[in-house]
Amino acid sequence: MLFKFENLGPLRCAELKLSDLTIICGKNNTGKTYVTYTIYGFLDYWWKAYELDLESSIITNLIEKGTISLSTIELSNKAQSYVDKACEHYSPMIREWSL
Repeated sequence: MLFKFENLGPLRCAELKLSDLTIICGKNNTGKTYVTYTIYGFLDYWWKAYELDLESSIITNLIEKGTISLSTIELSNKAQSYVDKACEHYSPMIREWSL
């Protein structure tokens, strides 16, 4: 997963790709903590608070039948738009916390 940051604490522009083990290192006061907290906050937000927009027919079927079938191909095609939308919702929260 690739994260891009702009104007985050002392960072003007940065990119970070997460893998199984990602180590962020550098001199003091260079933005490592800002990056770490921001990534953690986004993933926490994604898990606890972000809601995917699903068609009402899908929700109705789930309520009525107790199960639904979703196309993984269709979901994977929409994956980037889901992440983009979550970023749009999460970014203003970072600004509020930094004030």
